[in-house]
Amino acid sequence: KLVSELPVGGGKGYVASKRLEPGTLILVEEPMMEWPPEQLGQELDILSVRHLLEHPNALRIVQDMEDFHPTKENVDNHIDSEDNQGQISKMMTMLQTQYTGAQVSELVDLANENGVQSRNSSPLLSNDILRLLLALRYNGLESGVYRDVAMLNHSCHPNCTKILPPVGQAYSEVRTTRTVQAGASLTVFYLPRVQSHASRRK
Repeated sequence: KLVSELPVGGGKGYVASKRLEPGTLILVEEPMMEWPPEQLGQELDILSVRHLLEHPNALRIVQDMEDFHPTKENVDNHIDSEDNQGQISKMMTMLQTQYTGAQVSELVDLANENGVQSRNSSPLLSNDILRLLLALRYNGLESGVYRDVAMLNHSCHPNCTKILPPVGQAYSEVRTTRTVQAGASLTVFYLPRVQSHASRRK
């Protein structure tokens, strides 16, 4: 079940509603958006936000992503959880210096032209564009952006694994990797395992 008050991640995530045995299938999902070819193997940049805003389901994706970490509410209200110690504010400031006003304004205009608005029907602003990029970086996986998989929190010792889509298929699976007790958070490993601990932290 999805819980909105957890002491990990963005405060929201899935927990086991009953004891789960190793190998239990907990999710089957297609990505709501795959990456543009130019972004494959690259650090996600503002090109991915453009791709999102041009997607046929852009309105639904943008509104669903308001709940992705960092949430729209937290960014709009400058709320950083205690465990993040200002990390989100620092990341937003970094993105503001990295991308020119013209680059971001162009995407604000694109969102307006395509009728993409926030859940409360307000137009997307510059901060919303940069938050979308940050949310993609935090929640995107190698095969795309997933609505439900994004609600699984990261752990260096996860109890679940995400299986990449088989060739010719669009869906991914998430299965437990060990016994998970009822009430425990369901977690996956977000980053490549070949990285050192220091690299992952960076």
